[in-house]
Amino acid sequence: MQYISDEDYKTAKKNGIHKNLVYQRVHVCHWDVEEAITREVVKGQKSKKVMHLLDHAINNGINLTYGAVVGRMNKGYNDHQIVWIRKNQRPNPNWDQDYKKYEQMAVENDIPASEYERRVNKELWAMHKAATMSLKQEKITKKRVAQLNRKQIG
Repeated sequence: MQYISDEDYKTAKKNGIHKNLVYQRVHVCHWDVEEAITREVVKGQKSKKVMHLLDHAINNGINLTYGAVVGRMNKGYNDHQIVWIRKNQRPNPNWDQDYKKYEQMAVENDIPASEYERRVNKELWAMHKAATMSLKQEKITKKRVAQLNRKQIG
């Protein structure tokens, strides 16, 4: 077992390495002390899916952190619940029933069930909007957004 001196801890601190990490590297991972106090800390990359959901939540007016999104995923929330449920609000226990109700409404509004499913699950729209906005309205909206984007670029 290697001994870590106070000087080693000071060197690690200068290098931006916390003393607990130095201890873990030496005693748990069996690193050499010199390597433990000088090797750069590698930070993990953030998941693209989590970042995508976080962007949707913020666009929906729900201020979440990266950790909050991960926590919701770990609790079993589906993507729709992650981006639409406000903080301290419980998930809708009738979500499946509402989903089917709005899916039926979508079919009555000449929106195919597959399109409704795409809007809710992939695009993360609100169920009511996904069931009531006609395909023609959506295409006009997308076309208008594309035109506005072209004007901003040009």
